[in-house]
Amino acid sequence: MLAALSVVGVGVGGGALAWALQPDGGDGGGTSAGGKPGGSRKPSGRLPKELRDKGVVTIGSDISYPPMEFVRDGRPAGLDVDLANALGRALGLRVTFVNAAFDALLSGLHANRFDLVMSAMADTKGRQEGSTDGTKTGSGVDLVDYFKAGLVLVVRKGNPEGVKAPGGLSGKKVAVQRGTVARDYLDQLNRQVPEKLKIREFDSSAEVYDDVAKGRSVACLDDFPVAVHTAATRAGGTALELSGEQLEPVLYGVAVAKTNTALRDAVREALDRLIRNGEYAKMLKKWHVEDAAVERAVVNEGR
Repeated sequence: MLAALSVVGVGVGGGALAWALQPDGGDGGGTSAGGKPGGSRKPSGRLPKELRDKGVVTIGSDISYPPMEFVRDGRPAGLDVDLANALGRALGLRVTFVNAAFDALLSGLHANRFDLVMSAMADTKGRQEGSTDGTKTGSGVDLVDYFKAGLVLVVRKGNPEGVKAPGGLSGKKVAVQRGTVARDYLDQLNRQVPEKLKIREFDSSAEVYDDVAKGRSVACLDDFPVAVHTAATRAGGTALELSGEQLEPVLYGVAVAKTNTALRDAVREALDRLIRNGEYAKMLKKWHVEDAAVERAVVNEGR
């Protein structure tokens, strides 16, 4: 269940907000302000002593990517928030989210401003090795994989144009947001289809979906979780739906410093328990992203 939240400070990590997650009563986890970490549960003995003594795990996140993490009614919400709270309960720790720019999350992890990073972060070899284009740029991280998602087509309800796969876009108008992975995918697709796509670019996701709803484009291409959330929550106008399979799915991982193997293993084991006991599946269903489930928690499986 979504935690009750309170703002616990500002100025963390260059002016970012921080929220402490305090699970609702009766679930056996978390703590109220001033209470012992994890309520009646002691912090897991698998955790590093420093974290056990502190009783709080600090998580860095760019809280601007619904449905994974976003601010709703002045506090964090989303799958990553729910999952972090469940992991906190399993580990006997309170959870604090710190909002920071995505590009600053891993540097904040290495600077010990965060214990973990949860921010729909793709598990890539570059992040594991701390490299970009084969060049070492910093310390790598370990990623505990918990989600698998790619790109997906979105069409008007009922799919009037019958577009079920990328090849069906040949010669048709397609909406996409500038500077995204989806835009790059369409460039590659244009080299393969018989007739080039008529790509309509926009600055915002809202404009992309509005273009499809108004029938100006037959489809748009977007990240699976964003597409699911938009189709499920869009108010007014023409309804939208997803079409076809996910394209080029990648793993998302919880980032942990490579030096913190005890925390990494504790998170992996806790996530595996949530998968086995069904709590993980319930959280994904709540956010309509069941198709992104992983079967077990693994480390550094991204490519």
